[in-house]
Amino acid sequence: MEIIKPSALMHSLLAALCLLPAAARAQKPGALPPPHLTVHAFQPPVMDKRDGSLYHAGVQVKVDTSPAGGQSLYQTRFVVYVPHQSELPLAKRTALLLGMLYNEDHSRLQFDHPFQKTLKVWITDHQLAGLASDAGGEQLRSEVYLFNLFARRSPAEWLREIAHEYGHYALPGVTGFLQPEAWANGFLGQRLFLYWLYKDARAGRIDPESIPFVTLSQLHEYLAIQVYPLMAQIAEAPAFPAYALKRTDTAGLDFYTGLAVYVDALYGDKLYLNALEAVAPASPGGQITAPDFYQGVLRALENASTLTLHPPLPAQPGSSQDFLAWLPHGVFHVSASVSFQISRSAGGITQTPGKLLVHKSGWYRLSMQIPEGSRQALITLSAGKG
Repeated sequence: MEIIKPSALMHSLLAALCLLPAAARAQKPGALPPPHLTVHAFQPPVMDKRDGSLYHAGVQVKVDTSPAGGQSLYQTRFVVYVPHQSELPLAKRTALLLGMLYNEDHSRLQFDHPFQKTLKVWITDHQLAGLASDAGGEQLRSEVYLFNLFARRSPAEWLREIAHEYGHYALPGVTGFLQPEAWANGFLGQRLFLYWLYKDARAGRIDPESIPFVTLSQLHEYLAIQVYPLMAQIAEAPAFPAYALKRTDTAGLDFYTGLAVYVDALYGDKLYLNALEAVAPASPGGQITAPDFYQGVLRALENASTLTLHPPLPAQPGSSQDFLAWLPHGVFHVSASVSFQISRSAGGITQTPGKLLVHKSGWYRLSMQIPEGSRQALITLSAGKG
């Protein structure tokens, strides 16, 4: 994995970190339901048919699979296996994290496991034959492997690896890359899932202290190094770098995953979900590529009757944030909780009090004031006539 080195951006993002006070740690309305864990000692042990290894203990994970607003329906979606009962503490942390990642995906993108399957997660005490010595994990159909529990891994690396492998299973597959992996949904998992997890911990939808492996501060530091710089490449670009969508190297994969998180951060989960539903391969029966995803985003934006824009990157209260946003052609009524400006340097915009006329669809630079206190910064554009 390419490591993005700390920069002035990272330090400014770290400075923007403001941990929740203790009073805010109580779950708020809209809180995500906690996973239910059950510890098992297997007699006889369970055998992994892949290599015949035996697993003497494990943790079953039940999650609320009900649709939003529906009556709770807890069902099994994971079983995490470990070779011995002495490794159950690791299994519990892994199980809890997987349940929390499922909750994020389910609540935001209405995802459930295909055919309501239980994902088997094998935490091995060895490296499987035929794989690179530094391979940390692998996803095969409805099974995930986390290799060699005795290998040196930081807590943050456990978090990243689990989110990466679950991303391969639970997020839409975008492919066509030559490096570092052909399929980008693993890297998207370790970026989008952990961004969501941090966002909900800050909002009080989950207890920050319940997040396994890392503290909220450590999770923010991970995002500041590995995720926010990718988003900033779009937010701070003089013009949208569309050429990067055609790259098939590590930089191309990074750009696609950064764009996916940027779209979700800027426009919200509903628009991101609509974009995924609007994605189609360039040729019938083909595989989805990064340019296909981008076209899905544009279609979703063109078809939206209401757009809500949020500042995509963390920022200090009282400061302003400049960023790129794609706006569809049309007349929009404007409701804003903060003051904002749209650059007219490229033309194409007529802005009057309470109204916005976009003469030509495209990327525009916005400057938004970040409010003091708990007030949320957002701009809502509602399509209307003249």
